[in-house]
Amino acid sequence: MGWDGLPAASGRSMVWVARSCHKESREESGDAMRSRFGMIPGMRIRSEADFKRIYRRGSRARGKILLVVACENELGRTRLGLSVGRKIWKLAVRRNRLRRIFREAFRLTYPELPQGVDLILIPAEPRLDPTLEETRRELVYLAGKAHRRHLERRASEEAAAAEGREGPT
Repeated sequence: MGWDGLPAASGRSMVWVARSCHKESREESGDAMRSRFGMIPGMRIRSEADFKRIYRRGSRARGKILLVVACENELGRTRLGLSVGRKIWKLAVRRNRLRRIFREAFRLTYPELPQGVDLILIPAEPRLDPTLEETRRELVYLAGKAHRRHLERRASEEAAAAEGREGPT
């Protein structure tokens, strides 16, 4: 008998009970709900060619926290790329925390972002330590702004090509 008067259980069943209790407490707290909205691998920009294309063709918008580079893609869904260099924070722990905040802001604001756009998020200044809420607000605003600039630039390039002269590069 265990100390609580119940039959003593083997180690394996105690682990199962502990895991199942942990799962139930997660569901009650809403963490299980959060996992349904996680980032799938197709939402990330990973290839060097994609980064180069976005930097070359994309439009930029800068705020206090972020510099957003936006470029349309042919996929119909918004994707995220991160560029956090050593100039921002020397310690990897700090750079990784910044990346986590940027990813979480992207994940939470995904429905509000323009669709069919590749976004690269770059910290606006060194030694940055933003809050999630500030980052969310700024991301939505700057992504829309950069996307509008991209559409305007593309329209002017197409108009210039239709007139027979070359537009801005």
